[in-house]
Amino acid sequence: MLANRRFKFLGAASYGLAVVLCLASFKKRIFKLRLDGVEQKDPPNTALLIFNNSKYTGGNMMLAPYAETGDGYIDIVRWSADRFDFIRNFPKCYDGSHIHHPLIWTGRSKHIDLDFDEPIDIMIDGEVMTVHCESLDILPSALNVMV
Repeated sequence: MLANRRFKFLGAASYGLAVVLCLASFKKRIFKLRLDGVEQKDPPNTALLIFNNSKYTGGNMMLAPYAETGDGYIDIVRWSADRFDFIRNFPKCYDGSHIHHPLIWTGRSKHIDLDFDEPIDIMIDGEVMTVHCESLDILPSALNVMV
């Protein structure tokens, strides 16, 4: 939403600028996840947790380079970098090479159970909302698209 409102004139670069500005007040958190019934052991403090069913976000940021829209899975990217490391490596999000960073973990799942202590801010398709989400499910072929 920040990118849409304040920096739209910058085009695709607006998402990157919005991310950097949001990091000024950002704190790392522990996000406990269970993927397809398997609990993720010892989750690290996380700066960015991404659930994507497509490679690209924000137009041209390749946040989940191995994601496929029709495979029935959601791809997960967990980035545990500190603020400065995140900013320094953020440009790699545009070609997908950020996933080779040693503090990034990637995975895939059809069902995700979330254990958050409090409501969190999430972004869905550029819109930020505060939610208390308990689970995510992939519903294959649930949406018919006509071109």
